[in-house]
Amino acid sequence: MWHLTSIIDEEVLINGEYSSSSQIRNKISVEIVEGEGDDGLLRAEYQISEKAMDSDVYSWFENYEVEYWRDVRGRVSGIAADSPVPMARDIPVYPDGLVPLGAEWTADGVEVFNLESLFFQIDMLLEIPFVANYKYLESLERDGRRLERVSIDCGYQWTPDLDTLELFVAHGWFPVEIIGTFQQEVFWDAKAGRNYSETGGFEYSYLMNDGTLFTFKGTSRSQAVYSTALDKDLIIEELADDGIRAESIDGGISILLDDIHFMPDKARMLSGEEKKLEEMAELLERYPDRDILVIGHTAKPPGSSDGWELSYQRAKTVAQFLVERGVRTDSQVVIRGMGNSRPIGDNSTVEGRKKNRRVEIIILEN
Repeated sequence: MWHLTSIIDEEVLINGEYSSSSQIRNKISVEIVEGEGDDGLLRAEYQISEKAMDSDVYSWFENYEVEYWRDVRGRVSGIAADSPVPMARDIPVYPDGLVPLGAEWTADGVEVFNLESLFFQIDMLLEIPFVANYKYLESLERDGRRLERVSIDCGYQWTPDLDTLELFVAHGWFPVEIIGTFQQEVFWDAKAGRNYSETGGFEYSYLMNDGTLFTFKGTSRSQAVYSTALDKDLIIEELADDGIRAESIDGGISILLDDIHFMPDKARMLSGEEKKLEEMAELLERYPDRDILVIGHTAKPPGSSDGWELSYQRAKTVAQFLVERGVRTDSQVVIRGMGNSRPIGDNSTVEGRKKNRRVEIIILEN
């Protein structure tokens, strides 16, 4: 198993004027399910999170899981028709046979846009074909690995056909033209058969039927991490020796911080609670290569709201403490608020509500 963490710095322009900025973290965890000749069946989980420019931590946005085949040259197949990931398909693709330094080639690719998750609210996956231009730049050593540096350059211009236009018209507000370009440098690990790192730039523009022009542009960088399997039993036993309750869950180890107390209806910890988090930080430092997910939960007293915002802010408080303490870098931490949707106690009792006011730290499998 390995994962590739991509950090995307993006800004949004409306009619050429700056509107907003954000930083997107896209973590792709990949497992090889089976192999068949030169092909392999991969199971990939995409965890997408976002950090606004006024925030110090990444907030969970969405997760996808997909299986697909990839051949030795990089072409993919077998992706479910309703899967929005991978967004860029058949990138990179390498020609048959040996590729000499300086070689140039082209290959077909596809860009997939989930128009529902964008601001269009159109329940449709839009596939835009393109032709990518490649050049083999150099072979080099980095981090003890032999890597091949390859440049990729592509662009496309799309307008809806009559069938798509008829579907769009029912929504009233829709794109009539999409123009996209991106450039990328891939450091290919030929021995492992996968990308080791990537850097790139992109720009996508959507011209709407009312004349509004939205432009998304920015840069991206990513790095592969090769991790060993998480020895859950051993870690849970080690934590138990320190009086920490932990349990094995799908994807990692869950640690409940139900004794971290906050001010009523606020995300600020009570005086002295930082000491408990300091002890937790020392424990997490034993496993520095593992990403963590911090989840906030609230109780549900009679007449209360869903508690999402409060649970999110409490998770943020804990995550920021761990990042500032140096336990993890910001790219290793994601937060999520669950409100009162996952009670572990009876909300009709004082004791039950106390159990439900908690923060959960998950040491991820990676």
